[in-house]
Amino acid sequence: MKSYAEYLLLLDGQGALIPQHELELLAGALLDGGIPDVELGALLATVRRPFASGHLLRSLLAALDTRVTRWRGDDRHRPVVIGCYGGATNMPNLAPLLGLLLARFDVPVLMHGPLHADQGVSTALVLRELGIMPCAQAPQVAEELATRRLAFVPDALAAPGLAALLALRPRLGPLPLLVTAARLIDPFDCGALVIAGADSDDEIELMRGSVATNRTRVLLLRATEGEAFANPFRRPRMEYWESGEQRILFDAAEPQARRAAALPAALDVRSTAAWLRQACDGVRAVPTPIVNQLAACLHAVGYCDDFNQAKALAAVATTRRHVA
Repeated sequence: MKSYAEYLLLLDGQGALIPQHELELLAGALLDGGIPDVELGALLATVRRPFASGHLLRSLLAALDTRVTRWRGDDRHRPVVIGCYGGATNMPNLAPLLGLLLARFDVPVLMHGPLHADQGVSTALVLRELGIMPCAQAPQVAEELATRRLAFVPDALAAPGLAALLALRPRLGPLPLLVTAARLIDPFDCGALVIAGADSDDEIELMRGSVATNRTRVLLLRATEGEAFANPFRRPRMEYWESGEQRILFDAAEPQARRAAALPAALDVRSTAAWLRQACDGVRAVPTPIVNQLAACLHAVGYCDDFNQAKALAAVATTRRHVA
C-alpha cells in the first residue's frame, strides 16, 4: 500500500486512480481503527465531499461485508433489514411502524442504528417506549428475531468499526458516505431484503450504482427525515433491486393534503409510540404510502409472488376498524 499522504492526493480526484483492492484495504484500515488520528481526520474530510464516488462506496461496502456481525435467517421468510440513521424533527418517526407490520406477517425484521439521533427522535427510543429494547449481544438478536420477529441492533453491535467512525460526526461534521454505507448493510448470511432510504437524488444515484453491481436485494426509496419509511403525505418512488436488475414497484405520487393522514399531534417519543400502538390495533389509519411500502416488502421477500395479492394483504392488514 501507498502512504496515507499519497492516498489523500489520489482521493482528491475521487480515488479513480486507486486500484479497487487498495481502496478496500484502505476502507478496512478505516473500519479497524488502524489509521493515526491526523490522517484519519484528513481521510474522512476528503471522502465526506459531495463528489464521493461509487467505487469508494463499493470499496467501503466490501470491507464492511467482512466486518459486520452476522446472523442466520430461518426457513420461514426472508428477513428484512432497516437502517435507522436519521431522526424525526418535523414529522413523527414512523419507521417502527413498518417493522411492526412486517413482524405481524411473520417476517423477521432487524432494525439497526445509533441509540440516539444527532437531532430529533431516533427509532431506538420509539421502539424502547413500545417495549422493544435494544439488543446487547448477538445471541439476543437471534432470540428476538425467532420469537418477537423484530429486533433493534445498536450500530456498535451491528458494525463496530463503522459505529466508531459515525460517532465522530459531532466533531467532524456530517459523514454522508459512511451513512450511505450503513443504510446498505446486510448482516444475514442468507441474504436479506435491505430497505434503503436516501436523503437526496444524489444519494439515490450513488446507491443505484452500488446495488446494480452486486447481488443484494434492496428496496430503494427517498427517505423521510433520514429514516427508511415512505413519506405519509407523498409516496416516493419505490425501486426493487435484485441481482442488479431494477423493478419499479410504485411510482412517486402527488402530495396529499395534510389532513389525509392523521398523524400524532406531537413528535415526542411517547406520543409517537402511543399513535403507533393505535395504528397497529386498527384504531388509527395507516398512511397509504406506508401501506404501499408494506406491500412492496411482502412481495420482495417472497411472501407473495403476485404483487396484486401483496397489495391486497397489506390493505386488509392495515384497515382501520370502527371503534365504538
